[in-house]
Amino acid sequence: MLTTPENNNARLRELCSQRLAPRRIILASNRGPIEYHLTEDGQLEVDIRVEAGLTKHAKGLDFEVRRFLKAGTLWHDTYDVETLSVEGAMRTIIDIPAWNGHLEMVGTPDRVIRYEGKIWHQQHRTLAQGVPREAYNESMTRDMHETLYARMIQEKYPDEAYGGTFMDVLVKTSFVRFDANPAAFMYQDPVPINQQEIEWGVDNITRWCTQMRMMLAGELPIPDNPKLDLGPFRNSKSLYFDVLKGDMDHLADDRFFKDMEDRYPVIEEAK
Repeated sequence: MLTTPENNNARLRELCSQRLAPRRIILASNRGPIEYHLTEDGQLEVDIRVEAGLTKHAKGLDFEVRRFLKAGTLWHDTYDVETLSVEGAMRTIIDIPAWNGHLEMVGTPDRVIRYEGKIWHQQHRTLAQGVPREAYNESMTRDMHETLYARMIQEKYPDEAYGGTFMDVLVKTSFVRFDANPAAFMYQDPVPINQQEIEWGVDNITRWCTQMRMMLAGELPIPDNPKLDLGPFRNSKSLYFDVLKGDMDHLADDRFFKDMEDRYPVIEEAK
């Protein structure tokens, strides 16, 4: 059979349907190697984990671990905040009348705090040195990750006003520069997120999931995105590039398709 983009896409849809038909729609994001815990005396403790996920195979991880550990030992809140939970499992249910069903979204906010009478999500991020701080902070008001966590936290603490996200950011730089002046590359900024922005984020997630459902049902074509052919950092060929070019053997590779670790064993208790 002549290999054409149309034939490849048809074979890809068929194989995906066979493998993914029994599964629900799942939204997933790769976690970094950092975990935060609250000690008995109320202090934040930083752990490095590299046993699972893409970070297990990341190049230069030793450098990143040293930088994270250095930042973790030096980090302190620059605002007077009260810790309510750290890495606590939460969920929210989004009703979809058009489906006669719902979406169940789960997550573990890094840290939930109280500041000036409002509840905030404290988010730990790393940032490329060339990204403007103010623009990056403002972009969080339209970030689906942050607006979804806002909804979860609002439902967890329904009697308190929601403030937004505290951005705890580690700016990426050389280890020499970081070691010489760590404080210059770490900052904490509160970013207000209002109710309209939260509702927009949840609606946006609903629209994306509706399109995914329609693609699975064959009601919409599955689009190709050539911008991802060089991977998320545009420095190496995507793992799925050969599949999109017609090499379907990659779909049977367990490195790419396998069950992931269940990180939400106590969701019922977190309702």
